[in-house]
Amino acid sequence: MAGGGVERVPSPGGACWICGLPAVCGEKLPGRRHTVRALCQSHADAVFGLEDPPWKRLDARSQREIADEWLRAITVLARVGHRRPPGELLAEIAAVSEAGTETVRLMSPLMPGEARDLQETQRAVNRLRGREAMVHAAVTQILLDWYATATGQTHDQAIQRLGLTLSEMFEGQGTFLAGPARGERAGSGSARRSSRNGR
Repeated sequence: MAGGGVERVPSPGGACWICGLPAVCGEKLPGRRHTVRALCQSHADAVFGLEDPPWKRLDARSQREIADEWLRAITVLARVGHRRPPGELLAEIAAVSEAGTETVRLMSPLMPGEARDLQETQRAVNRLRGREAMVHAAVTQILLDWYATATGQTHDQAIQRLGLTLSEMFEGQGTFLAGPARGERAGSGSARRSSRNGR
């Protein structure tokens, strides 16, 4: 059921009443019990919404998945951060984090001013996210260096300890993907004790 009480019904056959493409379903308008208008796939999505809209995927991301993504990012920073330009670092972080983009398709025509404002707002948000990512990467790298220096641990050991702590914090919220530090076994007793004592 769409907004305004429009009901999705099986296709009556024929062509979409809006564009003439083959129909995949029909729409029944409120108050018109026997009137069904045919809709193609694109206009059905516009009237009733996508079967798998982007907001569902965004809402489904758990805190544990976000933490896991951040751990992969700081692993890249720890191992190659000092030797790479910021643009290359962000590209590698995006690759290991399987970063993607979500798009929203609009079928209804917008006025020129509305279309321009929407496009420029999306562009500005993307640029802002890029600047934020660079700042977060720089701060994370500095803090990781300070922590490793203060504790005498390697970067890998620091990340492993952090990974164990986050894993316990988000217990039961999905599979944690951070791997063990080089030279250490996943879930080793010493690493577990270190994590607990460091809270």
